[in-house]
Amino acid sequence: MDGHTLTAEWPDTINPLRLLGWLAFETVRWCGGLGTLFATSLVAWLRPSRAGEIKLLKSAYQQMVWLIIWGSPLVILLHIGLGSFLALQAFHGAIFLDAVGPVVGVGLFRNVGSQMSAMIVAGLVSTHTVAELRLSRSKADRIHNGKMIDRDVAKGLRPQSELLVPDHARLTAGRVLGAMLAGPVLGFIGCTAGLISGLMVSRSILDVPTVWFLYNFVEMLWARDLVGILVKGAVFSGAASLIACHEGLREPEGSASNLGVAMWRAAVLGMLAILIANSAWFTLMFLGGAPFGRTVLEPPTPR
Repeated sequence: MDGHTLTAEWPDTINPLRLLGWLAFETVRWCGGLGTLFATSLVAWLRPSRAGEIKLLKSAYQQMVWLIIWGSPLVILLHIGLGSFLALQAFHGAIFLDAVGPVVGVGLFRNVGSQMSAMIVAGLVSTHTVAELRLSRSKADRIHNGKMIDRDVAKGLRPQSELLVPDHARLTAGRVLGAMLAGPVLGFIGCTAGLISGLMVSRSILDVPTVWFLYNFVEMLWARDLVGILVKGAVFSGAASLIACHEGLREPEGSASNLGVAMWRAAVLGMLAILIANSAWFTLMFLGGAPFGRTVLEPPTPR
């Protein structure tokens, strides 16, 4: 034998087929892990808290408050730019002042407000949640000065080596619910900030009366637009938080290797999920026909 084996090895250079197979396998494995985590996080609400664990509702409340406090300045700044841009674009594009209020207000409340706010949430959870779960998972949901000690261990019924480890499903459930509660709040804050910004630009530059701006806006606003802020804000933010939790829990606790890549991947996939969900909502609500209401311009009537 000349030392050659019957088994062919992959060359050192990049092989397209190998790369394609790796991507397919990793995609299936990643999606399977995400689905499993989502299902188990739903079941986690049925299990009572263990010794030292914070209650799930309290954990969700803390996550919601954290996202609202840290996300509000970013959401407001982003929507101030959007509101002023939409006001100028409405005038220069439509060439009539009646469209300024509907384009700014309805454009924010119906279309981009919830989506942009959820993008901010995706950026926040992709950094904070991923790092928290990767580096200090066992301390994430403890009661203040509490200890993660199983009752059976404390009673001597189980050995010290069998201490309970943090429940991944429980860690995820509180964070996802907190993001779902914070999403609509941030969406409404952003839309309101953008509406005020567009109103100020319309008054100072376009000389549009405030009453006329608000009247045309309210005239074109439908109840489904306000429902959309609640539904889209909850779904978009919850999806981004679920992806961030999945990325944070994929590696063992304390593993800082590839942490930046995990944060980047959580942000990219979270924003991609938001875009897909927003497209699905748009297809359902705005391309479904007349029962869902009109837009700024009346649809053409068939002859």
